[in-house]
Amino acid sequence: MRDGRWTTVTPSQYHFERAALEHVRRHLPDAEPYRAWSNFTFTADTGHVYEVDLLVAAPSGLYLIEIKSLSGRLANSGPNWIAGEPGSVRTFDNPLHLADLKAKRLRSLLDRQAAKQSGRLRIPYVQGAVFLSLPGLRVQLDDHQLHWVFGPEPTPGQAAGPLPGIWSGLLDAPPRDERRQVSPELSKALPQLLNDVGIGRSRRSEQVGSWKLDSKPFDVGPTWQDHLAEHAQLPHEHRRVRIYLLERNSARSERASIERAARREMIALHGISHPGIVQVDTMEPHEGGPALIFRHDRRAIVLDHYMVQHGERLDVGTRIGMVRQLVEAPSPLWRPGWPTCPQRIRC
Repeated sequence: MRDGRWTTVTPSQYHFERAALEHVRRHLPDAEPYRAWSNFTFTADTGHVYEVDLLVAAPSGLYLIEIKSLSGRLANSGPNWIAGEPGSVRTFDNPLHLADLKAKRLRSLLDRQAAKQSGRLRIPYVQGAVFLSLPGLRVQLDDHQLHWVFGPEPTPGQAAGPLPGIWSGLLDAPPRDERRQVSPELSKALPQLLNDVGIGRSRRSEQVGSWKLDSKPFDVGPTWQDHLAEHAQLPHEHRRVRIYLLERNSARSERASIERAARREMIALHGISHPGIVQVDTMEPHEGGPALIFRHDRRAIVLDHYMVQHGERLDVGTRIGMVRQLVEAPSPLWRPGWPTCPQRIRC
């Protein structure tokens, strides 16, 4: 596929990701309706900023593909994925869930732009998918976790892997539904539609005050987005930055309500020192909305991920102690008439 059909919005910094993108690119024909865009961001109507690894237009549909370069063994415990080898294991959520959310929100933006331009173009469903790009990964996921998960294409003479190939199993597969098909007309219109949506370069060093944010969100909620951050001058200092999101075209009253919510969070937490409650430092302005700067221990992991990794080794006394700490943590925050807020509890 030539550069005219493949748009690299931001060159990847990671060699595994570059190899995965090149693997897909080698298989895409230089013909309509194939086109691809790699490593870009877009801002949804909700104000959430999303990073996309790869968007591909193929005859059978539009695919938003999340690339994961995992090695060793990949299994799951419920909805959580567990990757690596004994002694070096990490736990994370099934990436298809986030890919599917990004796909829905990108389609909403494309649909609006298509309606503005002519009203004749129909934007098909955008399907989220996961590409596990490294060969040799031992995939031991439950069957229901394998939906829309693909691996690399085998080389000539090599046995097929445990997953359908990203080309043969997805991008070259026959259409599942005619409503998903991408016509040459739509393919030719996509570059302008994506430009009008406002896709941009991946923001590797966005900053709030003195804090440089990681590009990918650490956690996401309905009205906020958290990023890990390090100090611009003191790299050993780390924080968690929560941005309260302002929806696109939101009214002045809605913006004021979001700012008041951030200020209430700041006031409720300021001055409280409790081992079970995340401490807040300051509130800073940001283009996406007001941002709170929280203390953060980079060794901390989400409670359900911790239990997946270590739960079997915890004795009864430790488990009871953990439950007691979770129950007691909200008490310094509670005021008459206030509900407790799980977002403020360190898990």
